Order: sequence, then C-alpha cells, then structure tokens
Amino acid sequence: MTTGPSEPSESQTWRRMVRRLSAHDRASWAVQSQLTARGVSTLRLPRATVLGLKDGTPVPELVFKGSEASGTTLSGASLAAHAGTVDAHLKRKNFPVPQGREYTSRQVTRAKNYARRIGYPVVMRPANSARANGIRIVASTEAELVRGFARIRDKTQGRVVLQEKKSPRSAWVQKLPEGKVLRMFVVGRQVVGAAEVSADGTDHETTALGSMRPDYLRAAVESLRVLPGLEHGEVELLVPADGERYRHLSYFVMHIRPTPPFDIYRLTEEPGKHALDAYTQYYLSK
Repeated sequence: MTTGPSEPSESQTWRRMVRRLSAHDRASWAVQSQLTARGVSTLRLPRATVLGLKDGTPVPELVFKGSEASGTTLSGASLAAHAGTVDAHLKRKNFPVPQGREYTSRQVTRAKNYARRIGYPVVMRPANSARANGIRIVASTEAELVRGFARIRDKTQGRVVLQEKKSPRSAWVQKLPEGKVLRMFVVGRQVVGAAEVSADGTDHETTALGSMRPDYLRAAVESLRVLPGLEHGEVELLVPADGERYRHLSYFVMHIRPTPPFDIYRLTEEPGKHALDAYTQYYLSK
C-alpha cells in the first residue's frame, strides 16, 4: 500500500520558518551581525525589530523594523513618502527632476491624458503611502497605466503618513526618460553603496564606487540633504541616454527612499559588506 508524504517534523518546520524569515528580513539580520561583531549586545523584538545595547544602555539610533533603517525622523519619512513634496523641495534647490503629477484613483482619465502628453514610458508609485518604497511601476502603454492605478489602489488602502492627504490611493505619475537607473546608498555625507538597476526595477547589478562619476556621487549626497531629518537614505538617479533632448542634463533625481533595501548591495561580499559596515559604524560613532 502506498502511503502519502509524512508530516514534517517539528525541527524541519522550524528550519523552514527560519529560512523564510531570514529571506524576508535580510537587512535586520545583517545589521544585528554587524553589531555583534562590534561587541554591541542586541535584542530582537516582535516584527524583526533589532535594538542595540551599548554598556547596558539602549542605542536609540539603532532600532530597525524589517528593512527599515535608523536616522529617519518622522518629518523625513513623511516627506519621502510624498512624491510631490519631495519633487517641490528638489526643484527649489535646482535639482533636475522628471516631469510628474499626482492623481487620485478617480482621476485615471486625467492621468492617461497627462501620460499621453509627456510621452510614455512613465513611472508610477504611491503618492502618499507609508509603504511607497515597495511599489514602482513602469507603464509603457495606456493599459499598463490603468493596471498600475489598480495595483496602487489595492496595495495602499488606508496607509497614510499622519493623514496628510485625504486619499491614500493616489499615484504619482512621472516621466521616465530613457537611460540607466543608479541607486546609491548615502550615509552621512558619503555614498557607501551603488547599484545599476533596470528601468522596470526587476534586475540590478552592484557597482563599484570607484567606477562611479564624482558628479553622480555628489548629486546623491546633496539631494538627500534637501530633505530635513534624513541622515541616510537611498537616492535613485536616472542618467538619460545620449540625445538632443537631454544633452544639457547629466542626471535626474528620480526618487529618495528613507529606508533603503540593503539586499541589492550584496550583503555577503564586497561592496555590499562595506556599505553595511559603514552604515553601522556611522551610528555607533555618533
């Protein structure tokens, strides 16, 4: 008689759970290992929070929740979650940003007309969601734009920073010029990690900092400092392809994230390890 598969043992179930957790929460696990290597005791709390303890005293700058990171004040997080506000700050400081506007889920027709006017492809993301980092949609057609609005509406239901906007389901629609996307992890006044990302955000390749143009590094550092309250974050630059239209601009500031996803900087080897090391040391030295 053939028997069905046996139930997994308790230890097997536990190992599977740990694998799932570590895959989902690479950032805080990696930070915790860096703290431990420096002799700082840590305490892991529910929802993957890591609290550093130095000489028995909590280190408030080293509190993590998942891949979220420290040094991000409420004002900084709030600004970075509102794409239109960020763009307004950057424009006032003369940083080049692609054309973009905010539309609610009831203004899809207006958004389609706007995208048609500025030209596809456009990039879409939640305009006022506390979870804006995880959703970035490149739409090359009207149908893709409509589907993007539906995804943003579903994913951002009820998530608003300090209720600063009436509709938590609005989208920021922004022109996406052709070119390469650079994501740079800034800590203090230096870039400690960089990656080149595909236009749709699905693929990335870690880039050695020594090969980066100095003006791109400076742009990342200075554009982050435009937002008050951010001591670190990830700055996304778009380097336009050569062409008549963009010949006078060497980059656009596409996005600023107060909670960079460490995993794109390859935590297990250089230069990812260097980025995480520099990040941890910055806050331990404060």
